[in-house]
Parts: sequence; structure tokens; C-alpha cells
Amino acid sequence: MFAQQATESKSSETLSNTLLGITWTLFGIATISFGARLYLRWKRFGRLFWDDLFVFLAWVFCVLLGVQVVLSLRSADQKTTTANKHDSLFISRPIVQLCFYSSVWSIKVSFLLFFRRLIGVVLRRVRIYWVITRSLNMVIMDRVADFCYGTVCLSSSLPAFC
Repeated sequence: MFAQQATESKSSETLSNTLLGITWTLFGIATISFGARLYLRWKRFGRLFWDDLFVFLAWVFCVLLGVQVVLSLRSADQKTTTANKHDSLFISRPIVQLCFYSSVWSIKVSFLLFFRRLIGVVLRRVRIYWVITRSLNMVIMDRVADFCYGTVCLSSSLPAFC
């Protein structure tokens, strides 16, 4: 019995260390890329643009997600059984989803702002595209907020949120 618990403990510890290693390696790569982006923008243009603000916002959300992984693994180490450790991987699932989806949408808005600035000329089709994009952003973020704040989903059209 003790041998089985020791084996489960070692495999759980290996999983925790692997998850931490992957998380902080990817975060390090993202931080280096973000720093290089800011440096090149500042060196080339002498200023930063609005799309850089949204990339910074996404980076902050990624920092929060990395910290959450560390905190959840520390709290999981205090639990005794392996099943409980895997169940408590996320301290607060709605907050994790809110941070993740907010970082994804920040990157999308950054891309849109970058390409809008790159085009330089606002055409009628681009205006229509922006109206559609803003409307979709508001609807999707409303669905995420409904999920995260506990209101009941009335439709099952987006099963990821319900």
C-alpha cells in the first residue's frame, strides 16, 4: 500500500514539474519575443502604437495564468490523494477562462489594429468589416462574461461556454 502511494506521489510530482517547466519555458519565449518586438518598434519608429498596448495586455494576462499554475500546483501538493491533485489544477476555472480568452482577444485586436494601420486607407469594405468585428467581439465577450459570472446559458449554440 505504501509502495503504491509512493509511486503515485512520484508520478504526480513528475507531472507537476513537467507542467511548471513547460509553462515557464513558453512564458520565457513569449517574454523574449515581446521584449524584442517593443525594442524593434521603439528603435525603428521611435514610438509605440495601439496594437502594442493590446499585446502588453495579453502578456499581463499570460503572467496571471502562469502565476495561477504555480499557485494551483502548490495547493495541490498539500492535498493527499492524486485524484484531488488533478481536480484542483485550476484554483478558479472561470477566472482562468476569463484571462485566457481575454489574452486571445487582445492578440486578435492587436492584429486588427496592426493591419488597419498597415493598409493606411480606410475603404468602405474595411469599415463594414470593422463594424462586424466589433459586433462579434461584443457578443462573444458577453457570452464569456455570462459564463464567468454564473448566469444561466439560455442557448447551447456555443457548447464551450455552456
